[in-house]
Amino acid sequence: MELTPQEEAAMLCYIAIYYNCDTSKIGEIIQKHGSTTSRVVYRGQSKKDTVIDTRSPFVSTSPDKGMAESFVEHDWESSQKVGNLFTIHLVNAKWLSTRSITFTLTDKVKEEVRTMIGNNMIRKDKDYTLDQYWPQIKERLTELLADGEEILVLTNGTFYSDESMKTKGFKTTIPNQFETWYSGARGGRRRKTRRRHK
Repeated sequence: MELTPQEEAAMLCYIAIYYNCDTSKIGEIIQKHGSTTSRVVYRGQSKKDTVIDTRSPFVSTSPDKGMAESFVEHDWESSQKVGNLFTIHLVNAKWLSTRSITFTLTDKVKEEVRTMIGNNMIRKDKDYTLDQYWPQIKERLTELLADGEEILVLTNGTFYSDESMKTKGFKTTIPNQFETWYSGARGGRRRKTRRRHK
């Protein structure tokens, strides 16, 4: 799918630059261009994060369990995973795959990125200005998207601890592993009311 230059710039900042990422804009992009799905995704987190934070408009997940495990916090001295892995059952949730986006990298997109990052340097192996980094951005983007698909899920719904979706929360399956059922918001639905017969 093709985005507007401003939308594409916001996604570029999130995927390839990491800095000056407008999370509210990305939430709007998912709402506008995303699909509603029911599927299983995974998310790796740090040791202290035993729930999924929904303060951001979206949460990043992966359809690949192995990829999600690479984001689980490691204790490098003991070579053990100490962070938490979440198995998330999406139920009618709004999501967007980073691989579904067509990146045009036009001059207009570049100028939108410039507006977003201002005079800030882009920190990679060294500090770059946008003009210095721009020739590398296509290759960097291709590498990142080839490494793994990222599923961005809107956080306007509710996490439940079992498939009946009656109790909010997360279920511990084994130490440091959680399972949860996430139901997307049912925005826009109106309750039907019956007319009274006189």
